[in-house]
Amino acid sequence: MSVSAKFDAEESVHMPLSVSLAAGGQEHSRGSTDERTRSRLGSWATPTWVKGLPFLAMHLACLAVFFVPATWQGVVLCAGLYFVRMFGITAGYHRYFSHRSYKTSRWFQFLLSVLGCSAMQKGPLWWTAHHREHHRHSDTIQDPHSPRTNSFWWSHVGWILAKDYEKTNWPIVHDWSRYPELRWLNRNHWLPGLVLAVLCFLVGGWTGLVPAVADFLAHGQRNAARAILGANSLRWLAR
Repeated sequence: MSVSAKFDAEESVHMPLSVSLAAGGQEHSRGSTDERTRSRLGSWATPTWVKGLPFLAMHLACLAVFFVPATWQGVVLCAGLYFVRMFGITAGYHRYFSHRSYKTSRWFQFLLSVLGCSAMQKGPLWWTAHHREHHRHSDTIQDPHSPRTNSFWWSHVGWILAKDYEKTNWPIVHDWSRYPELRWLNRNHWLPGLVLAVLCFLVGGWTGLVPAVADFLAHGQRNAARAILGANSLRWLAR
């Protein structure tokens, strides 16, 4: 069976029917501009709280630092994992998958996607699709996470919890969807983060869980700040 045939069979239950139109040269769309506008004014403001509970629990877990002593072991673990996982997001999800800024081997490509998943920012294909859409429609009503057309809260956290962006826009990542390991990791994006969290807890206790939130907040704050203040004023942060 060919790779494309395997992809069709494996992903048919995960992709909307409109995705199949992409093979005929038609671009995928979540709806008309009017529908998208109504969505932003309506359902966008309704977070999926049930599915978002693990996300919220991860942040609440940081309160444990007030009840446990700080240790050098925890500090080293926090600093080391912060840079490793930020590398997975910036060099992996952002520069490699979203912008294809450089080339690498297939095994290192998978490693980058695992590191990105460990940062708990969902799957590589989901992240890439929405980032590409962000660049296509920067600071317009179609931008998934613009603080200019919505709010700082929305661009930082709100859009991740909204129903509109739960699924992966497959046609916009057709260049990566041919890799079965990336599709598998995109569906099971929580696994690397969960495994790492357990290991961190075994090594450093509650203090070891701090990096799970630190790198997410840092990356989100940087993106939102660049959008509000302008790319030129914060150009050094993107390097």
